[in-house]
Amino acid sequence: MTNQCNTIRPDYTSETTDHGVILKIELPGVLKEDAKITTEANTIKVLATRKNSIPEDWQLINQAKLSEEYSLELELSQDFNLAETKASFSNGILKLEITKHEAVLPRQIDILD
Repeated sequence: MTNQCNTIRPDYTSETTDHGVILKIELPGVLKEDAKITTEANTIKVLATRKNSIPEDWQLINQAKLSEEYSLELELSQDFNLAETKASFSNGILKLEITKHEAVLPRQIDILD
């Protein structure tokens, strides 16, 4: 049996907040150290690998793909400050908190005398 790696686009959800957006990206079976996040201009890229984790002396009874490569590339509005992105990873979910640039956030302007 050959262990071919298949590249797939992971499922994700987005939630808009007052200060930006929260992305939750599903990466089942991926370890934190096997996920990579990069940004360039207003594009964020997520690359991750789920590695074969069965013992070598085991024999599979089906043709399940054990190794998967995940690739997600999202182009965001220039309103977002990707340099301030916060990332956390738990139970196969990568959570990215992306804030807006301060200049585009709503604010109240006081009226002077």
